[in-house]
Amino acid sequence: MEGYYEPRVLCTRFEYVLLQGQDHIISVIDPVSGSVSALPVGIAEGLACPGSGYPFWIALGQVASTGEYKLVRIVGEDLMGGGYGDGHLCEVFTFGEGIGHWWKNDNPAAYRGGIGQWRKVESPPAYLDPSFTNGVVVKGAAYYFFDGLHFEQPYIDSYNIKPGCIPSFNLETEQWSVAVQGPISQIIEKSNGVLNYRDLGGRIMLGEHKDFLVTVHYNKKTSTVDLWFLMDAENSLWSRQHIIQIGNIPGSMLVGVQPVLVLDDGRIILLVRTQSKDLLQIYSPGTNNATVLQVMASSSYVGVGIYTGSLLC
Repeated sequence: MEGYYEPRVLCTRFEYVLLQGQDHIISVIDPVSGSVSALPVGIAEGLACPGSGYPFWIALGQVASTGEYKLVRIVGEDLMGGGYGDGHLCEVFTFGEGIGHWWKNDNPAAYRGGIGQWRKVESPPAYLDPSFTNGVVVKGAAYYFFDGLHFEQPYIDSYNIKPGCIPSFNLETEQWSVAVQGPISQIIEKSNGVLNYRDLGGRIMLGEHKDFLVTVHYNKKTSTVDLWFLMDAENSLWSRQHIIQIGNIPGSMLVGVQPVLVLDDGRIILLVRTQSKDLLQIYSPGTNNATVLQVMASSSYVGVGIYTGSLLC
């Protein structure tokens, strides 16, 4: 059907579900009431072409000092034609009274000063990784990955960008930083010459665990997943906390591994994506093995998120 577009779940956070529709328009779903409300049109909708083939990054978090919720949206405008030519367009939407209340306020004054409106902010200092589109929010900052193809340029604009650094967007100041260095050098060092930078392409993801930023590395040569925790952001100090045996999945078939939930007893739910199917696995730290819980069809429109609220009205 011409013009048809399949909606896609972006994330589940703060007891709400964010859905992406055509032209990157975002809607907020309240699972309890069933209400759906589309966010106002921003700059990105005017640039975006219909379809899902264009880069699109998102992050939703809370500013500790003000309690405000902010949604960050980044669109790869250089691929759309007629864009600004900066490579990325970055916008921020601020929910003034909470995610579930912004559209219920009929007072126009409540949406002044950038509240309830998209605002264009500083763009990322370099191209972001198109295979990792959901920013991970930890302690008021949204973390992403740079595109590995652009690591050959150590200096981009006014930023000193080194291979393996992890860009972050501060939700309070709305500024980008490249201060955090990822654990890539440690991963290569611990492999004793078995791995190099090229081996890590498409094998690294980000996650969050109890307010720690986590780098997830899938080692296709050993069929293991290593979880590296950022213990000290100021000094980029990482510690490998878990080595998970996920089973014999050919490296050419694996798409990615994502930590979904940490249970009270320390077990970790993993989403393992392959080219043919998606697997929900549960990892027990005492055994270092992961057991399959659920097998699902593989699709770019299928996602797994955690809802912590109550569905009882």
